[in-house]
Amino acid sequence: MLLSALCNAIGASSSGNLAVEVSHITNNSKEVRKGSLFFCIPGLKTDGHKYAAEAVLKGAVGLVLERDVPCQCPKLFVSEARVAQAVAGSHLFGSPTSKMELVGVTGTNGKTTTTYMIESILKAAGVKAGVIGTINYRYMDKVIPSDKTTPDSLQLQGIFRNMLDEGVESVVMEVSSHALELNRVDGCEFDTVILTNITHDHFDFHKDIGSYLNSKYKLFQIAHKKGNKNREKLAVINADDQYGRDFVNRITIPTVTYGMEYPADYRAYNITLASKGSSFDLDVKNGLVTRMHLNMPGRVNIYNALAAAAYAYERGLDLEIIKKGLRSLANVPGRFEKVECGQPFDVIVDFAHNPDGLASLLTYCEKKAGSRRIVVFGCEGGKDATKRSMMGEIAARHADISIITTDNMFSESPEKVAGDIEEGFKRYDKELNRDYYIITDRYNAIKTALEMAGQRDEVFIAGKGHETSQFYYDKMIPFDDKEVIKDLLKRGRNFLDTAAEG
Repeated sequence: MLLSALCNAIGASSSGNLAVEVSHITNNSKEVRKGSLFFCIPGLKTDGHKYAAEAVLKGAVGLVLERDVPCQCPKLFVSEARVAQAVAGSHLFGSPTSKMELVGVTGTNGKTTTTYMIESILKAAGVKAGVIGTINYRYMDKVIPSDKTTPDSLQLQGIFRNMLDEGVESVVMEVSSHALELNRVDGCEFDTVILTNITHDHFDFHKDIGSYLNSKYKLFQIAHKKGNKNREKLAVINADDQYGRDFVNRITIPTVTYGMEYPADYRAYNITLASKGSSFDLDVKNGLVTRMHLNMPGRVNIYNALAAAAYAYERGLDLEIIKKGLRSLANVPGRFEKVECGQPFDVIVDFAHNPDGLASLLTYCEKKAGSRRIVVFGCEGGKDATKRSMMGEIAARHADISIITTDNMFSESPEKVAGDIEEGFKRYDKELNRDYYIITDRYNAIKTALEMAGQRDEVFIAGKGHETSQFYYDKMIPFDDKEVIKDLLKRGRNFLDTAAEG
């Protein structure tokens, strides 16, 4: 593609000869090769303008800049290099999202499960679907490991291109607040955008709720932009979420709502919650009613199912197809995932890593008579410290026994993070080594919880879900909660027998 075409696409002013061919785009000077267009992006840790000269020496045919640098080469000047990169990437890959359906799901919690539910419905309808999200990026028979919920804009457009070439018709994508703030999905043409909920999280990055809300709202602003497809845009919003109701009044594209408590276009009632799943009556726009069944328990999954059903019905899919798609989804990796090794108590692995997620996990249904709920959880080091004591309070209220442990420790000591969490237990006058324990070695924390569990108890291992590694400030170690649990249960028959007798 000619540099002049990309210049027009991103609306840049320019200097130098633009009649040169661009075959590659990057913002990493180490990846520059002959034919590259190098984007000088002011980053969170360094500034790409510092590497402009190196990029030119390596063969870059041009630079995209927010300010001038002393290099002799064609230059494109823009106000926001990240936005320009996303738009340029889309054009270089042939605007793939203008040729497929694209559904974006944002929110604090529920994004992953909602995308799995939509994927299951689309498959039930015979639609060739692709998914981009926290667990992986997948389409047809291909699965790509995920290192970010939403990939960087250039990687993202490349994945879209590959999906299109493989015959994918619809893509369902988790859109994180980080991705929105960092302009990763600018240049995407969305057909439907979904808001699951907005609760406390990521305040290390966004600083406050206002900043967090503004990031989330960007998805709906992007969706509003006119594209090449003739389809009418759609927003699907959780009416029971206080910020969702605010969004409804601000969104400028056609909108439908879902919920249980507030008036909504898609509403669940006559709800039955059980440990193995849930069921509810779905009222579609105060008219059509049908009974829905889910294999995944908890009110939170009813919300996720409502979002998926609202999207699918508005898309024109039959309710029986929607019911089939939802019911056929057995589980989502690391999302209320039970580990079964013959033990006389339940063990559940879940990604709950923020206050709302932990509360939803520990209150997913009525507790069985004579049982206890034991939870193992921690908080990430170097991330949002404001949620730590809040999560401690939630565990103090809803768990019978809590074990505070480590999550990913990017910085800070495990003891410091555990101490912050402990403040929440102290507010409820909980006693250390009776009501709660601090075991900073995650393996031993899980082992202790399993040894404590008796017949009919429920053990929740929260925070890491599907993840298979644990990070410390100076190293990364393999760590998969599910595999650790299986190993302990298989090797620990002595305490399993004791639990069965107890």
